[in-house]
Amino acid sequence: MLINFKLRLLFSIFNLYLSIQFFIENISTKLDLVRDKYIEKMFAISSVLYLKFARIKRKSWTISQHDLQFFPEDSLGKNLYYFLKSNNFTIQAKAENHDIFHILSGFKPIVKEELALQFFLLGNGKRSFYLILAISTACILTPDRLSYFIKAYKKGKKYRAFHHWNFEYMLHENFNSLQDFIQYKPNNPTINL
Repeated sequence: MLINFKLRLLFSIFNLYLSIQFFIENISTKLDLVRDKYIEKMFAISSVLYLKFARIKRKSWTISQHDLQFFPEDSLGKNLYYFLKSNNFTIQAKAENHDIFHILSGFKPIVKEELALQFFLLGNGKRSFYLILAISTACILTPDRLSYFIKAYKKGKKYRAFHHWNFEYMLHENFNSLQDFIQYKPNNPTINL
């Protein structure tokens, strides 16, 4: 009888433990969603201000989103069109390269990977006030993701520097060839005569 009581007590404690674990995980998931929504709103507001005040001299592309659908199937332009269409995005004037960074690096347009893209670009050599602000925000608000961000930074270091390219003039280029080119960064470039 005492053994039965001890087993039931042990079973009850185990059930309580599982319930508490489930509760904590559920709360944690909800907090992550709230945190990501907050970061998303911060980026929406700050990017509008950044584009309005910091990129005054930068010109928008002359190619429209509608034009992208007529690019060759295997081109960078067509891949950009598919990316924009599948995510219900429109081209952001004066920040058109940003979506190209997504498709060339493979980072999806969700909060965690948007922040990782910023670390990737830092590794790739990009330096800007907005980038440093985004990375600082990521470190403060999402310290649990730092190992993922460090991997993204290292990935950016491995790629050939492309953050400064004007992709408007490269939209006809073969997407796979361009991706292969930027993913290969020779360690010791030599000139063969």
